Amino acid sequence: MVRKKFFRERTPTQIRKLDIRPASTAKGLVDRIFELGPTEALLIRAQIIPGRFYSGNASSAEAARKAYKHGHYINLPQARSLQDAMEETRLPHEIRAEAFANHLEGESESEIQSVGYAFRPVQGRDRTKRLVPFAWLMEGARIFTYAVQSAGGIDVKPYPDAERVETEGANIVVSVPSRTEKKERYQSRLHSVPVIDNRAKHAISLGFNSTYSEGKVPEHSLWSFGYKFKGDQEESHSLITYPHDVAGMLGVSAHFMVKMQNKVPWDMNQFAKPSQLAADFYRKLRNNVLITDPSIEGKDKNRKLYVPEVSIMLARLIGRVGTEESMFWMAGRDPRPDSYDWSIPGED
Repeated sequence: MVRKKFFRERTPTQIRKLDIRPASTAKGLVDRIFELGPTEALLIRAQIIPGRFYSGNASSAEAARKAYKHGHYINLPQARSLQDAMEETRLPHEIRAEAFANHLEGESESEIQSVGYAFRPVQGRDRTKRLVPFAWLMEGARIFTYAVQSAGGIDVKPYPDAERVETEGANIVVSVPSRTEKKERYQSRLHSVPVIDNRAKHAISLGFNSTYSEGKVPEHSLWSFGYKFKGDQEESHSLITYPHDVAGMLGVSAHFMVKMQNKVPWDMNQFAKPSQLAADFYRKLRNNVLITDPSIEGKDKNRKLYVPEVSIMLARLIGRVGTEESMFWMAGRDPRPDSYDWSIPGED
């Protein structure tokens, strides 16, 4: 697959040609990555994925897959019942900030192993836990920026059922661009999107789900693990969200704010909105960092980070600088989300 120019990143070979600086320990990696200049790279010679996922002589790719599905996801301190949700006064970003502060901020950087966070519906029959890897927040924000800047935006078609939208939210069809050349857009239906400012909006937002056209689920696994895993999203005990879900919800938020002066989808979005600082950190993770991996083939035993490793490093970023500086968009400090810089550091 050939990536569109907007999403292209340095290859391992290109990173090896930079001024390589070794890191033999997992301590202080966040600061070392921040300090990298455009022509510098960090070669991590320490393990990021927890050792328990390497049991049975698992390769790094196998350990990454296990961590992606079964790693530590921070459970948000959300309402546990419909009645509690109806009485909730905190916005989702405030709930996330509380969870991240309790689990990440002030912790020893090398001890942080969280891959993302989790929330669970409180109404209806579906109580499947939703898992949100930190890496997909970044990639979803990048897709959204690309859509607005280079692909005519994200198409949004709301289908609010007047009888149910107040208590169950709206179903909204979105069309999100692919990251691959000559590949058509992904069509999905986002379920349980709050669009009315009422007491039910908290319960509605916790039920978020997405349905993609048959056979057209986003191609994220090749990017993350080197080969395709089927059923990543549909686990018996959890549902892993896609970066295209994140991009789709940003598109929905923009649509309702601009065309309807309605901030509810933005405020009730269960996906954290990264700062430009977090985006800059992510750019370096994808373009200026390699990790030593004895399990891979070839002469050079180093590669780019897998999605769980990127996610854990983002969790460590949150722990290092705080939630407000990393996983919160702030007007006046950050550019508009559709104008973030996602380029390769040092390249136009």
